Amino acid sequence: MQQSTFSDNYLTNYAGYTWDQDQPNRDTVGVWQNCIQVWIRNAAKFPNNVNETLANGNVDDAVCEESYYASYQMRGFACGKVAHTPESPINCKLFDVSKVFEVEKLESSSGLLVAFKAINSGNTCPIGDNPPTFGNSKNQGTASNQIANYTYDIDYSVGDTWQLSYTAIPVCPSGWTQFTRPSTNGCIQVIGGPDVTYTQSEALTNCENLGSTLTGLETIDERDFVANTGIALLGQDYPEYAGFWVSGTRKPECYTDGWEGYSYCTGTSLQQFDFTDGYLTNYAGFTWDWQQPDRNLNGPWANCIQIWIRNQAKFPQYYYTLFANGNADDAVCDVVDYQNYHLRGFACGKIPEVPMGAI
Repeated sequence: MQQSTFSDNYLTNYAGYTWDQDQPNRDTVGVWQNCIQVWIRNAAKFPNNVNETLANGNVDDAVCEESYYASYQMRGFACGKVAHTPESPINCKLFDVSKVFEVEKLESSSGLLVAFKAINSGNTCPIGDNPPTFGNSKNQGTASNQIANYTYDIDYSVGDTWQLSYTAIPVCPSGWTQFTRPSTNGCIQVIGGPDVTYTQSEALTNCENLGSTLTGLETIDERDFVANTGIALLGQDYPEYAGFWVSGTRKPECYTDGWEGYSYCTGTSLQQFDFTDGYLTNYAGFTWDWQQPDRNLNGPWANCIQIWIRNQAKFPQYYYTLFANGNADDAVCDVVDYQNYHLRGFACGKIPEVPMGAI
């Protein structure tokens, strides 16, 4: 094997290189065959052509730039790298995230190295003999284990030690979908079905039982998610439109005598409502249906907010520019059945949680 050079620098005895009979044959075919291939031979499929001298896994020299031959083709390759374990030549001992809180600084004369997985602030890959270092300055890192994802700070302190402090990253539980908001991320779950109805108070109680509240609609993305999930929950054969409750209850001064004297109680202003969702900032997902909110125009005060679930694929002829899927409407809080539709669901919201068992 001394006639070859190897990119694998950790080879020692080369015992896996078993040559085919009469190989290597170098340039006997007219072109120098300067690279090594391994033969893939299926003995079960070709029992008469595979034997001890022409075994599956035997090696052969091959033309480096050639991939197609009359009787076979070069179909793959095998990569290798050093495993960073105590048995590897690097003799590196790994520590799981959240298991180490203090690391002692060593003298170079000890011949030992300490390495941290940290965020690389540069724009090049840190390879070679001079990787980036941060010395005594502060740095950060990210890591994961079976429980959670973490960020951590690395601080050099008096006494020649680095202190590591960890923060578990909150996530949405299974069944909840995460959305980004200016103040915090939020988790939303939509609940409903074609054969159930809910008043607004029933919807709120259900959310509270899940450790949440009725969600507001911070963005159009949130609105569309709730509306499109509502379509999916009702099913493609659902024969009409439906309403799903979201956060929003009209303030008392905006439906009692003299409400017209409060400017924020008029028009489409969302200031006329209180919201159990305490993390709303811009309310962009609340897009009103045409001529809504209409308050007590139909008799009883419509003091809660629903959004419309309208399946455009099933009802393509509707005026969706004015009455879009996901548009908001004020509705009577304790009424679930109307002549043309029913209140079939609701959307809950809460902030992400640190997984149980994470530090």
